[in-house]
Amino acid sequence: MVMPLVGVLAAPGDAPLVRLPAVRVGDYVVEHLTGSISSLAHWPIAIDGILGANFIEAFRVTVDHRARQLRLDPR
Repeated sequence: MVMPLVGVLAAPGDAPLVRLPAVRVGDYVVEHLTGSISSLAHWPIAIDGILGANFIEAFRVTVDHRARQLRLDPR
């Protein structure tokens, strides 16, 4: 199965969907996620990946622009 990617890559395309191992950010772990695999070699800074809505929906998300912080609180 593949997922169409738009907005993330320099050119739209399809990426294979895979079951991800548990994803850990700080002290938080989200399991049973599906994700896509794609090269981000063109990205202007080095990153390990992009977290999608299926990860973020597990949290109440607060963005503090002044402090330049994104806070994740488990639901």
